[in-house]
Amino acid sequence: MKNLAWITALLLLSVLSGCASYSHKSASRSHAITEFTPTYEENLTHDQQLADVLFVPGVGFSFLNTLNPEKCDAQDYIEWKELNALFNQKGFNLHVACIPSIASIENLATELKDDIEKKFPAAEKRKFHIIAKSMGGLAVRQVLSDAYKENRSLSDQVITFTTISTPHKGSYIANMLMQGEFCTIPGNILSFFRSFFPDDPDGYGFAAAGADLTTYSKFRELYVNKKIENDLKIKDDPEIYKRAFSYGSAIDCDANCRSKYHDRKTIPSLIIHCWHDAMVKNLELNYDPENGDLNTQNDGLVTVESAMYGKYVDTFEGDHMALTEKGWLYKGKPIWKDVFSKVLDNIKEKN
Repeated sequence: MKNLAWITALLLLSVLSGCASYSHKSASRSHAITEFTPTYEENLTHDQQLADVLFVPGVGFSFLNTLNPEKCDAQDYIEWKELNALFNQKGFNLHVACIPSIASIENLATELKDDIEKKFPAAEKRKFHIIAKSMGGLAVRQVLSDAYKENRSLSDQVITFTTISTPHKGSYIANMLMQGEFCTIPGNILSFFRSFFPDDPDGYGFAAAGADLTTYSKFRELYVNKKIENDLKIKDDPEIYKRAFSYGSAIDCDANCRSKYHDRKTIPSLIIHCWHDAMVKNLELNYDPENGDLNTQNDGLVTVESAMYGKYVDTFEGDHMALTEKGWLYKGKPIWKDVFSKVLDNIKEKN
């Protein structure tokens, strides 16, 4: 019985791969980000006539990532031929940021800053667009803010900055998960076994990432509280903010429906829809009662309201995984092609 429980937990962790980032295969590479050498990307021949785009992934909650949260998942996107072909077709070269899979915003930003300097050296004055998914968007904002405060603004290089389902105002589901409530029986089993995996006190792992994703985190309070605006940890670069775009996503159903993206029979579907329903019902997830009921339209992890930043462009119909997922473990309808097509079309005229 004990062995069965362990097997169940491992399967749950594997199935949940890609909740916020693309994990279409089980990579054998498990070394830390500082040791990662993107040889495949270095050997790519980018068309000099095409504009450059840096894609920044979100959190990757796969089994290997849980064991090694410093692991970089960039290679999965770099070797995704269909995705690269779409970018080329739309007139762009795809570059992928190599950052930790599960870490605090501060740690993500530190690695992202180094990655940007390597790919787009300031001395070369190369211009590029940034597209970020989920928590990756928060890491980008930290990097851009730090550069702005240090008088080394990236506004001359960053053409546009687009976020996709990024929890700019936090995620109520993060509130729930940080309190040990995973909503479903499979989720609670996962919660129990997660305690056996270490959370790095230096800012890597589930606890570090989750703490920065809550609606009440110190990071977020410093950002959104206008009463202490002069003490903000994060201050957007005003020039880049003028060229910032955002998208959200939502499951097109209420708490009693069957979405065309999931039938609620598989474990990932049960969990993602349970999270969706929790936000629809506001099951003690609203930690700001003074503002009344919030817009609960959501994708199972992030509300549309939280995803709004800069100029809000559109809401995709699909759950949080559908945005950048195509793996066989994912049972829903992937919409990555529609997502990236619309995002790239929106920034194409800005080159």
